[in-house]
Amino acid sequence: MQNTAARKRKQVPEGYLIVGIDPHKKKHAAVAITQDLTLRDRFKLDNTREGLEFLVRRVRTEMVKSDCRGVMFAIETGGHYWRNIAYFLDEQGIPFRFINQYTLKRRREGKDLNHRKNDYRDSEVAAQLLCTGEFVESTIPQGVYAELRTAHNAYRRLVKERTRITNLMKGRTPLRQPETCTAADAINGSEGYLPPSADQPAGTG
Repeated sequence: MQNTAARKRKQVPEGYLIVGIDPHKKKHAAVAITQDLTLRDRFKLDNTREGLEFLVRRVRTEMVKSDCRGVMFAIETGGHYWRNIAYFLDEQGIPFRFINQYTLKRRREGKDLNHRKNDYRDSEVAAQLLCTGEFVESTIPQGVYAELRTAHNAYRRLVKERTRITNLMKGRTPLRQPETCTAADAINGSEGYLPPSADQPAGTG
């Protein structure tokens, strides 16, 4: 455990400006701190390529002002809005790491007894977690691996949706018509279904 934490801390170079990002649908929140946890800047940016380019320009300006050797990002991975940021930074060759949303929540609630919650606070906590080595390895899939992940996520969503619809059908089926339950099972593929013949009353063996 200690070796893992030490190895992770070594991934954060000394003298770097640390920027925490709290991603959102329309605007991301960013907080820049030095490794002694001094707040240097905070701002919001649009969830567009122009907004991400503005992000890089602003943090590099702050990097020079703070006399830092480089910049590294900490991105909270709640939802899916972090993907645009991660792929953009990877394209620019800028180092970043992922921050688990549950780790961030526990750290925030442990430090703030009044349970203060805002976008900038989450960004600041994400940057602090990066400084202490409490982050997730940032490996983003590329090429065919990205396509496989997308396909797998789509498959999982379809399975959940099929289960939801099947349960809805079974829940609304009258108990006096058991053959409709069999039909629902047939739609779900759990068993074969043969409709009753014309000369055989429905629901009889």
